[in-house]
Amino acid sequence: MLTGCAPGIRWHPDLPQGRQAARADSRPMLLYFWDWLSPDRARMETQVFSDPRVVAAMHRTANVRLEYGWFRDLARQYDVQTVPTFVLTSPEGVEQARLTGVPSPDAFLSWLQDALPPPTTKPTATETPPTPAATVP
Repeated sequence: MLTGCAPGIRWHPDLPQGRQAARADSRPMLLYFWDWLSPDRARMETQVFSDPRVVAAMHRTANVRLEYGWFRDLARQYDVQTVPTFVLTSPEGVEQARLTGVPSPDAFLSWLQDALPPPTTKPTATETPPTPAATVP
C-alpha cells in the first residue's frame, strides 16, 4: 500500500496487488496513470485527491497508482496517450470508463459516481423488511 499521495486514499503499487484487492472485496479497480515529472501530478494531489468527497468515493474502488514511465506495457495495454489518465475497470481488468486530464474535484467525483455501479445496501439484523401497503378494493 502506498502513502504520500493523497492521505486517506489507499493506493496499490501495481496491477496484481490492485486486482487481488478488487477481487477480494468485489470492487472495481481505478487505474491512475501519472508521470513523476508532470506538474499535473501535484495538481491532482493538492486539488482533487485532497477533497474529502473524492477520498470517500475512492473507498469504493481498489486504487492502483501507475507511474507511466515504469508501467509502459500497461499504458500500451490500456491505450494511455496522455497523463493523467484514469481507467475504471472490472476486478479482472476490463475497462468500464475512462477520464483524461486534470479534472476539478466536482468533475472527477461526477465521473466516478456515474461510472461506478450503485452501492449495494443490505438490511441490518435489527431492521425489518418493509410490509406491503394494504390495498383497498
